[in-house]
Amino acid sequence: MTPSLLMIVIVSISAVAAAAQTPPEKEPGPLLPPAAEGDCDAVAGRDFEGFTIRSVALNHPFEFLPWVHRQLEDLRPRLKIVQNHEYSTADEIADFQLLKSQFLLPSTSSSAVPFRIDALVASLSDCRNHALNVEFDVVTSQFFSNPTPEARAQVFERPEDAANLTRPKTFELTPTVGYNATDSFFVGGRLRALIRRPVASLDHIDLDGAGSSTYQSVTGALNGSFALTSFGTIAWNLGYRYQSLPTDTDSMTESRFNGRILATTHQLNNAGMVVRFGAQVEGGNLQSGFQASDVGSESIASTTYSSARLYSGLTFGTKHTSFRSSYGFEVGANGGLGDDWRRHVGDASFDVWFPVGDHRPVQIESRFTAGAIQHASNVPIPVGKRFFGGNVEESFLESDDWDFRANPVLRSIPARQYNQTSNGVGAERFYSLNLTVSPAVWRQPLLPKEVAESPDLKMEVDKQWDLNAAILAANYITKDPRYPDVRAKLPAVRDALASLTIALNNSTASVSADIQPLFNACVASSRLGTRRVNSALNDDAAVSPDIKYGFLAALLRESKEQVLPKVIDACKNKLGPALNNPTVTAAADTLVQSFNDIETAYGKVNRDLAIQKGNEELVFAKRVFNTVMHDLNVWSISPVFTFDTARIWPETADGNGLRYGIGGGIRVTLVSHANFTVGYARNLHRIPQEDSGALFVAISITQLLR
Repeated sequence: MTPSLLMIVIVSISAVAAAAQTPPEKEPGPLLPPAAEGDCDAVAGRDFEGFTIRSVALNHPFEFLPWVHRQLEDLRPRLKIVQNHEYSTADEIADFQLLKSQFLLPSTSSSAVPFRIDALVASLSDCRNHALNVEFDVVTSQFFSNPTPEARAQVFERPEDAANLTRPKTFELTPTVGYNATDSFFVGGRLRALIRRPVASLDHIDLDGAGSSTYQSVTGALNGSFALTSFGTIAWNLGYRYQSLPTDTDSMTESRFNGRILATTHQLNNAGMVVRFGAQVEGGNLQSGFQASDVGSESIASTTYSSARLYSGLTFGTKHTSFRSSYGFEVGANGGLGDDWRRHVGDASFDVWFPVGDHRPVQIESRFTAGAIQHASNVPIPVGKRFFGGNVEESFLESDDWDFRANPVLRSIPARQYNQTSNGVGAERFYSLNLTVSPAVWRQPLLPKEVAESPDLKMEVDKQWDLNAAILAANYITKDPRYPDVRAKLPAVRDALASLTIALNNSTASVSADIQPLFNACVASSRLGTRRVNSALNDDAAVSPDIKYGFLAALLRESKEQVLPKVIDACKNKLGPALNNPTVTAAADTLVQSFNDIETAYGKVNRDLAIQKGNEELVFAKRVFNTVMHDLNVWSISPVFTFDTARIWPETADGNGLRYGIGGGIRVTLVSHANFTVGYARNLHRIPQEDSGALFVAISITQLLR
């Protein structure tokens, strides 16, 4: 559809400081010449009054969310534009105003203020035979600055979460379904209880469980977090974990308690660089059904244990790339506290995606993981702490916020069946390399093309991103160590303006008619200056520092208002010589000195750094918005091509520690509802007891409690 009437685009992206700043409404832009029959621009005088309304559409890209769907269903009967009725411009304008007032973004559970997008486009099309179509397209979203690879993946899997359009709820239920040859077909889910009023930074409680005839897993955890303005966020976890994991010969059982802390910095540059680090302590039981002959002399089949983990990582990315690297170190002891064994794990991934057509992205994912265990020659390693490979990933850090792989992944071998070494089951060292290519072949775009490509929308969005960058820069300026010196100069400016006002009041009688306009201009500018200074000095704690800064900045030469330079120009440069009043001149000179003092102090504030930080903070939010606008599909079907290679040590006598395999499959994505991937990978370098390949299945279902 080619829009023929773009009535108005309203976009507001704001922090609290700019919530009341609404861009002015736009008049329709210049019309393009008629392109084809039915083009509404071809209608004489663009007079559509009395046309029959052929159809009416009210679209929202997130209508699949139940609360958005209900809102649309409630609004549709209230529209004055009705199918098979006569069109009226007044009715369309009334409907536009109704929709603009109704689509409010939900509140978020975060203490941070999001960057907001509210856009509404009204258009007419297919103006033939004295009839036309009317369409309203609504885009609403809000973003936080969270540029980790896990957050980027969320944009494609659950864009309503990335855009913070989900309404806060007390309980979230997410089903889990999967299959692999080792674990068999398993089902389960996660129940998350959100704490509306966090106590001691506790914000949610999780209970996870999944099981089959051979596999069981249960996890319960208390989770909390808090933000440090100058640093980032710190999250903590206290939990219990039980799991029984089958292998090709026997099973391993783990039962433990753990405490974890994870720190994540703000993004450090325009590439969204983020540093993560943390620690975990744990203790419990590692049991298995293996016999001594299965595990060898350097392993122990079952034991109590305790351990501590340290981990760190780095992530960054661009619009079409994402890189992350992680390193983890674990030191543990059998039967108590000590340093019996140490595990080292490194994990790095590089993902890239690029469009090869309209909403047809090609995703290429690559990943390299390696690990090693150190131990004294006379101290056995718990077999549960050795490395077991296969087509299921095991995590060094069980956290949704950090994807940290800790085992060799080979999709051509069932889970935990890649484990045979010269010392029995379980490897002491390994590496693995994985490559996945997935081009979208069939798809349905999330947004109509005419909305996503609207030049008016792009222009207004760009303006508002600039506005929001300025607001963020103002916030950083108020945190500059030299900024208090600037505020300390405000009382002197206030007093100078007060003296000037008194001098002007006392000279009223001597003002002649010919200089009255100059006198009035001086009085008006000094009154505005007084209001701005008083607002900047407002000691009301409810007024944020960045708002006060806005009033302060308005006084200075750098601002658009230039309040004080205009006062000086009006009172000293223009009125002073004409009035020739020594008291007024002296008061104006005092104001000039106060102005120079505050300008000097302000010049020492590092505004360039503040602007840089403000722009960096918007990088991720801009990328998410652009992805939603131009790349996301409601559903897509993609072929999947895989290549894996891995090696484990100590190798068996025949040297068969190396494996590699290729595979293919299909991935079906129904955005925000489910992701389903099924495929088969061929084991091209197998030992006699291994299968020729393995089926891999991944099913992800989003929350049921919406």
